[in-house]
Amino acid sequence: MCCKIMAVPELEKPRDQWCKHCDVGRGCKIYAERPEPCRTFYCTYLQDGAIGEHWKPAHSRMVLTSDASALYVYVDPARADAWRKEPYYSDLKQWSAGFAKKKIMTIVCLGQSLTAILPDRDKSLGTQGPDKALRMVVRQGARGPEYDVEAYDPGVVVPGPA
Repeated sequence: MCCKIMAVPELEKPRDQWCKHCDVGRGCKIYAERPEPCRTFYCTYLQDGAIGEHWKPAHSRMVLTSDASALYVYVDPARADAWRKEPYYSDLKQWSAGFAKKKIMTIVCLGQSLTAILPDRDKSLGTQGPDKALRMVVRQGARGPEYDVEAYDPGVVVPGPA
């Protein structure tokens, strides 16, 4: 699925289209010569042995990636509602509840459209351009912490207290 869902600029391969070098069901036809992004990419499903077998990309039609700030769920547009089905949605909500406490976001990516999975709701973030970044925001509410995800311009410096 990564050969379909992920973009590879070095191969001029856009997101959500099969790579011309992929023999679907068999693998990469240029494996020995594949570019660096393909060589270094490992989906979170392969890296984290605690993730259930149902998340295997060939079955789930989703690719999980992560960094220090987020878990990203890239969904095959041919199965756009896959993330909303069980057991996936329950897993996402559970992960979101645990990650939010650490200010780590859970983001579903369907084409260019993003949705934040928050402990108490899902929030459509629409399309975010390359000039925007996302961050987890925690505010103290009447019943405890309230979580949100917001887009911001990382190039704008907000002055601190004088």
